[in-house]
Amino acid sequence: MPTPRRPLTAPADPGASREKRAWVRLTRACNNGCLFCLDADCQDGSVVPRGQVLAEARRGLREGASRLVLSGGEPTIHPDFVGIVRGAARLGYRWVQVISNGRAFAYRGFARRAVAAGVREVTVSIHGGTDELHDGLTRVPGSLRQSLAGIRNLLETGGCHVSADVVVNARNAGQLAETVERIAGAGVREVDLLFVQPFGRAGETAGLLLDERAAPLVRRGVRRGIALGCRVWTNRVPPAFLEGMEEAIQAPGKLLDDVAGRRELLGACVARGTRPACAGTRCAFCVLEGYCRRLLATMDALRGEPGDARRPLRLLVGAGDGAADLERLARLAPPGGPIDLELAEGADPAAARALLPGRIVRAWAAPGGLAGLGFLPGRCARVAVAQRGGGAASLPPGVRKVALVPRGDIAEERERGPDIRRLARDYPRHELIDVPPCLAAGRARRSPPLLLHAGLLDDKLRLDPLRFAETFVERLYCVKSLRCRACAAARRCGGIHVNHARIFGLRILRPMDHIERNRPNEET
Repeated sequence: MPTPRRPLTAPADPGASREKRAWVRLTRACNNGCLFCLDADCQDGSVVPRGQVLAEARRGLREGASRLVLSGGEPTIHPDFVGIVRGAARLGYRWVQVISNGRAFAYRGFARRAVAAGVREVTVSIHGGTDELHDGLTRVPGSLRQSLAGIRNLLETGGCHVSADVVVNARNAGQLAETVERIAGAGVREVDLLFVQPFGRAGETAGLLLDERAAPLVRRGVRRGIALGCRVWTNRVPPAFLEGMEEAIQAPGKLLDDVAGRRELLGACVARGTRPACAGTRCAFCVLEGYCRRLLATMDALRGEPGDARRPLRLLVGAGDGAADLERLARLAPPGGPIDLELAEGADPAAARALLPGRIVRAWAAPGGLAGLGFLPGRCARVAVAQRGGGAASLPPGVRKVALVPRGDIAEERERGPDIRRLARDYPRHELIDVPPCLAAGRARRSPPLLLHAGLLDDKLRLDPLRFAETFVERLYCVKSLRCRACAAARRCGGIHVNHARIFGLRILRPMDHIERNRPNEET
C-alpha cells in the first residue's frame, strides 16, 4: 500500500499557499481576446479608479491579508498601474502579485518601473508552446513572443519572481507537456495548470471543454514540469485526473474562491429557492458541481420536500453552541423525521439532549467527547469518530459503529486523522460509516447525506452559500478514482475526502467485483 504523500517540490515563496490574499480588480478590459476567457461577461472596457483600488487594498489589510493580488481583465493596461503598485506597497503589503498576460512587460522600461514600485511576483499566462497554438487561443498575433519577452525582462530585474498560468483546454491539452517545456525554457520554475470552466467565452465556444480523456495528458504535463525542476500546481483539475500524483491536487480550500466569485448568483438562488441559471449540461464540466449538488439537496430538505420527514438528517452541535444555536438547529429539521446528532469536541451533551427529544436515532461523538454519549437517550445507537492511533480497545462499551469524519486542514488530518487503510483491522467487529466498501471488509454503511449546523445560516435562517462551502470543503468534499466507475458498489459509495486522497493516494480504492452487486444500499 502507498505511504502518505509528501509535497512534490517547495513553492518559490514559502508559505504562499497558506497566506491570506486580497484580490483587487484594476480593469474590466483586456488586450487579449482568449477563447476560453472566464471573465468575458464582466468586461466592459472600463478601469477602476485608483482611489477605489487602494480602498479595497486597505480593507484587505484590515481583514488580515499580507499578499495583494492585482488582476483584471488585464491589470497592466490601467493608466496608473505603476502608481497603484507603489501605493499598495506603501500601505504595508509584504508581497504584491500581478496576474497578467505579460505583454506590457515586453517594454523593458515598464518592467523595471513596475518592479521598482513594488511588484514582487508576476503570473504570466502562456497557453501554448508554439506561436500558432498560443496566438490562436488569445486571438492576438505575436502575443506569445511579447509574453515571453515580458518574462525575460522581469527576470532580468532580479527583484521579481515569475510564475506562469496555463488554461488547459481541448485545443492545447495534447501539447501541454510541450507548453510546460517552453515555459521552463524561458526561465520560469513555477507553473499553475488551470482547468477550463464552462463560463464566459468557454461556454460559448464549441470544442474547448474537457472530459476524462484529458487525464493522461494532464498527468504528462505535470510529470514534465517536475522533471524540468518546476513547482507544478493545479487549479480546478478534477482530483480523479491526478491519480498517481495526488500531491498535485489543489488544496480544497481554494474552492472557496470559486464560490465567492459566484456568491451573488448562489445567494439569489437560496433566497428564491431556485436552481442556478447555469445549471444543466455544463455542470459536468464545472469545479462546483459537487458543491452545488449538496447545496441544492440541503435547500430541498429545509423546505420540507415530500419524503424528507422520513429521511435521516445529521445535526452537528458545536463546542460554542448556546441555547439560541440549539433552538436554531431544532428549527432547521423537517418535522417528524429521524435525527443523527453529532457532538463536536467540547460540545455540551446535556444541552444537546433537549434538542428534538424522541427523534435522535444515532449519536456521534468526536474522540474527546465519547463520555458525552452517556447523557443521551439509551436507545440511541452510539457512533465513535475514528482517530489517529485509535482502535476497538479505545472505545467505551456500547459503541458498535465507527465513522470516518475528515478534517479540512490537511496538516491536522495527517496529525490526528486515522490511517484509513487500517480501519477494518483496527475495528474488526464494528460497522464502518462513510468508509468505502473496498476498505471496510463488508461492513460499510453510509451516513445521512445532509449535514447541518447553526453556523450555516444567515440572520434570516437561510443557508449562507459561503458558510455552506466551508462545511462542504471540510467535511463533504469527497472524490473517487476514475476506476471506481467499474465498481459494483459505485452507487452506494461516496468515495474518500479529498484530503485523504492527497495523503494516501487514490490507488487505495479497489473496484469490487460482481459478488458485491446484491448487497443492499443501506444507510446507518
